[in-house]
Amino acid sequence: MRNYGSSPQPEVAGLRHNVCDQDKLRLKYPKLDKDLSADVLVVGAGIAGLRVAYNLAKNGESVVVLESRVRGGGQTGRTTAHLMQWFDDFYHQVEETNGAETAWVVDSQRRAIDWIGQIIKEEKIDCMYKRLDGYLFPHDDSKETLEALQTEHDAAKKFGFDVSKVDLG
Repeated sequence: MRNYGSSPQPEVAGLRHNVCDQDKLRLKYPKLDKDLSADVLVVGAGIAGLRVAYNLAKNGESVVVLESRVRGGGQTGRTTAHLMQWFDDFYHQVEETNGAETAWVVDSQRRAIDWIGQIIKEEKIDCMYKRLDGYLFPHDDSKETLEALQTEHDAAKKFGFDVSKVDLG
């Protein structure tokens, strides 16, 4: 078993020691040594930069992507790569703030995950991608926590999620 509490100095500055061995990534591309011409320059080869570059290239634009370290080595490399339709705020909280706009947020989350799955299939990317069920569960048995989960359950139903309650007891 590995010890992730302490780690050696990474090969590339800024990379972290994690379960994906991000700190062992090496620079694979030479430094830019000539002038290039392109329709678009994308700075950063994390998930956001690569998504932009990919979409532009698919639409016929010539694209150059510059990265100071390694692909996915910044914030993207610090994630679990777990795609889920829930995010830091519950949908019922987002609805309290954004009202009808929440439907757009829900749709954008779904479409983003669907898009990633579609690209993986189209490009035949071997990355162990698979869809799994997700679970929200109480961190305690207090009335407030259980009510919050019920409120979120109701909001999820309202926004078209296929959700159900499961008794884990």
